[in-house]
This record gives sequence, C-alpha cells and structure tokens, in this order.
Amino acid sequence: MANNLKSKMRKYIIIIITILTFSTSFAQYDWTRGKLYLKNGEVLKGYIKIPTTSIPITPISFGKSKLKYRPELRSRTKKFDQTQVDKVYFGTSNPNLGYYEYIPITRNKMLIFKLIRNGKVKL
Repeated sequence: MANNLKSKMRKYIIIIITILTFSTSFAQYDWTRGKLYLKNGEVLKGYIKIPTTSIPITPISFGKSKLKYRPELRSRTKKFDQTQVDKVYFGTSNPNLGYYEYIPITRNKMLIFKLIRNGKVKL
C-alpha cells in the first residue's frame, strides 16, 4: 500500500512540474515594434521584448528584470534595466497596446507592468 501511494505521489509531482514548465516557457513575449523612452530623454524606435518575470515563481531572484531592445530584427540586442527606462509604448497595430513602466514592488525590486491608469496612484 505504501509503495502504491508513493508511485501515485511521484506521478502527481511529475505532472505538476511538467505543467509549470510548459506554462512558463510558452508565456513569453515576442519581439514587438514600439518606442522605448529612456530616463535621459532619448526615444528609441524599434523592436522590444518585455521580460516575463512580472510575478516571480520563487522568492529567489536571479538578476534584474531587464528589457531587451533592437533597432531592427536582425541587429544586436541591447538590454536596459529600471535605472535607464522611463516607459515603453506599443502602437495601435499591437494587441499589447499601451504604456509599460517599471513599478516598485519592494524597496529594492522593480518590475515592468502595463500602465492602465496614470495619476496619484498607478494602476
């Protein structure tokens, strides 16, 4: 009976790990045309990839949440973090239409989120 229970638990654990692995691997943004507004006032037009770590699965953070930018699809990638990026804008031909900004989660951690409402409180 104990071996039967262990084998069932092992199957459930494998199924859960498989589902979590596939859900995180397919939840990635592709390169999307947009504008990148930097804190130094510069505006970069090109292809942008937003990091998908909006909500970390584990409490351990493996580096900063960096945004990737390319002027053209075949050009070299540049990475920007929250200290450099003011906001990101995706145009009208995109289903992810809108502005994205880095929002503080804790005192030391900022993640990028879609800005729905801007005012005293950001939503």
